[in-house]
Amino acid sequence: LGGVKRDIKAAFAEVIVPVFKSLELNLSARRDDYTGFGATTNPKASFKFTPLDSLLFRGSYSKGFRVPTFNQLYNGVTEANFTGTGVVDPAKCPSLLVNSSPGDPCNAVTFVTRFGGKADLGPEKSKLKSLGVVWQPIPEFSTNLDWWSIDREGTIQSLGVTGTNGFIQNYNLF
Repeated sequence: LGGVKRDIKAAFAEVIVPVFKSLELNLSARRDDYTGFGATTNPKASFKFTPLDSLLFRGSYSKGFRVPTFNQLYNGVTEANFTGTGVVDPAKCPSLLVNSSPGDPCNAVTFVTRFGGKADLGPEKSKLKSLGVVWQPIPEFSTNLDWWSIDREGTIQSLGVTGTNGFIQNYNLF
């Protein structure tokens, strides 16, 4: 990976808006610029609402972004024949049991595995959402309940095909 370089420039802005004594809004954004990869702006909005001293509601929405590492982009690719036995094509053989009869859809399959970088790999992106409530009826006791969701897109991952189960469990990715 010699000679590969990346400059990163970033800017962040945030504003907290006290709408009422009991309601506070927080708006922020981050701008990142990666040489050779491009730029992205990711916002975040959140609120805190305290209708009573003992009760607080909170929530947020934001977007995230992650650029692939140099290894994920530029490592050389290695190919190898899968050496496991007893692997069938799940789309053709629902029983997942190998049958060696000629022409049977449950014959064992062979395939090539590839490991390494991918120069046109895109970024990981995410959307995060949360809502929560905190109740503190007395100073010595509080309880909270939070709901959150993270939706990821373009997740960068490495799959290890370890035996039959690795192939079968990740069949939709092959």
